[in-house]
Amino acid sequence: MAIATAPQTRLDTDLSTDLSTDRLREMYTLMWRIRYFEETVLDLFNKGHIRGTAHLYIGMEAVAAGTRAAMGPDDFLASTHRGHGHSLAMGLDPKPMMAELLGRGDGYCKGKGGSMHVACLALGMLGADAVVGANAPITTGAALAARLKGEDRVGISFFGDGAASQGVVLEALNIAAVSKLPVVFICENNQWALSTAIQSTLSVPDVATRAQGFGLPSAIVDGQDGLAMHAAAQEAIDRARAGGGPTLIEAKTYRFHTHSAFATKDPRAADEVAFWKSRDPIEILGAKLLDAGVFTTAELDELREKEADLAQEAADFAVASPYPAPEEALTDVFLPSETESYSEPGHPAPESGVRQLNMVESLNEALHEEMERDPTVFIMGEDIGNIGGLFGVTGGLLERFGEERIREMPIAEPGYTGVGVGAAIAGAHPVVEIQVMDFLSLTMDQLANHAAKLRYMTGGQASVPMVLRGVVMTGIGLAAQHSQSLEAWVAHIPGLKVIMPSTPYDAKGLMKSAIRDGNPVVCFEKRLLYAATGPVPEEEYLVPFGQAAVRRTGDDLTIVASGLSAQMAIEAAEALAAEGIAAEVIDLRTLVPLDMDTIIESVAKTHRVIVANDGYRNCGFAAEVMARIMEQGFDYLDAPVMRVTSEDVPIPCSEALEQVALISTDKIATAARELLES
Repeated sequence: MAIATAPQTRLDTDLSTDLSTDRLREMYTLMWRIRYFEETVLDLFNKGHIRGTAHLYIGMEAVAAGTRAAMGPDDFLASTHRGHGHSLAMGLDPKPMMAELLGRGDGYCKGKGGSMHVACLALGMLGADAVVGANAPITTGAALAARLKGEDRVGISFFGDGAASQGVVLEALNIAAVSKLPVVFICENNQWALSTAIQSTLSVPDVATRAQGFGLPSAIVDGQDGLAMHAAAQEAIDRARAGGGPTLIEAKTYRFHTHSAFATKDPRAADEVAFWKSRDPIEILGAKLLDAGVFTTAELDELREKEADLAQEAADFAVASPYPAPEEALTDVFLPSETESYSEPGHPAPESGVRQLNMVESLNEALHEEMERDPTVFIMGEDIGNIGGLFGVTGGLLERFGEERIREMPIAEPGYTGVGVGAAIAGAHPVVEIQVMDFLSLTMDQLANHAAKLRYMTGGQASVPMVLRGVVMTGIGLAAQHSQSLEAWVAHIPGLKVIMPSTPYDAKGLMKSAIRDGNPVVCFEKRLLYAATGPVPEEEYLVPFGQAAVRRTGDDLTIVASGLSAQMAIEAAEALAAEGIAAEVIDLRTLVPLDMDTIIESVAKTHRVIVANDGYRNCGFAAEVMARIMEQGFDYLDAPVMRVTSEDVPIPCSEALEQVALISTDKIATAARELLES
């Protein structure tokens, strides 16, 4: 068996290197640190101290050590579920690292991340990632943020051979290549997935050939040779730092253990495993260093003993570390924010003489003002530049702020949403536009597993100040794949805030608050509300999160709604008023956080409630509001809470059928009459 080769293969076998003696010693020491740490992890797992599993880096140490030797002090990396070696390479202390693996309070992430999510942002370790390939766009985004902020930093994205077939990795390669971002992609090709050989799943002999389709330089490296790995990484990092853009490096390596510490049948042939173990990366580098006189045999023995002791000390520390306090289970979901306590001038009356804007104009003005205020705010999406977005929301921004801050993206929603996440955790404030909100389905990994969870998984280290905004096309005949209102999807996920403006005033004030919030915020904008005009003050103002607005007062019943349904509720209330029925209309404005105080105060007055929502009935957001009313206001009710929603069917194209399927003003008014008659 031989190492697979291809153009630009590196198979260095001597000590020809520009590394100093001290750096060579550090590199070799790191490899032993990783080896002993991982052997100790396996021992602790087998003794029952580590829950779940752990993915060991044994046999692959040269990749992390060689790469780290080429990185600058301010460079950063994002890792995979097999990330212990990368974490140690970035200088993380083995003691809190081991405590994290044991779920203890002294861990880097307070025990909330565990083996697959170790992070230390202060040391440039953006975090390990349990979702295969997902860190590629995140690293790309962090590199973008570094460039926008004028920082001399290069990002390293480690991923395995399996991730090379993930669409999001290919999207990240393309986005990084187009913008020549300072990022290096390193595929640690250890030949096997959990039980499947790479030859069974990859259409080309080498992962590195994928770079050709993106016009990127690539290299195939003997991943068991730390010096070869260093040389390839150094060349790629230097290129990235000089503005030459990304490189894809494929390190041919091997994991000596099975996929994870959890014992499974090893599908690999015994002679294959034996061959790779004969190419132990520590032995390869150690022999070179001995031959060159960098170490003596006695010094090597002393080093090994010291690192073995360090691993045992880490184990002892972790086992003795206390578990997190129970209350920690409920912390670190959101970064504390001022958006729930902002003061606002209040919605001007239509006849107040305040200038009139439509929702598109008010959103555009909010983006202009926030980009003027904060140079780290930038926008990315499809068709947002030359034409100013499909509906004009980003009109004029390209001319004012340029291509660096108004970034046209390929049709790759998962990839550029992930870029937004990475940019946010690296200190920028991205506004990510999804052209049609049905395509949230494409972004859900980066949104639900990363934007929403990174703060919690890192024990409060990370924040994700990102806004994802887009249009809900309900009611204009675009049929099932362009018409859904999916706010219940994201409102269900801890760590995401959700806003849904119904007026131009709220659209501007909520968008400005969202950009400043410090947490990931999803903004649902209704296409049928874009043209509606309303008063918008010229002076600076922000609309607070978690404070509903009473649009109309009444004593007979309460209608709770948001977005398009809020406007329908107002129209229904006006029709009911002509019949002598006084309906109070509450516009939620923000779904997460939800203002239950205003709702319950109204219920206590009217004793009857309808919840109107544009989305589907089954497991929809209306059901959540109903449940909370029953929990908090049951004693005030004189009748069961009712809901009016869209029907549980895909949205049809035909207008006649669409009217049956969707919520409407008439349906809300009819439900109100039925409720009062009950």
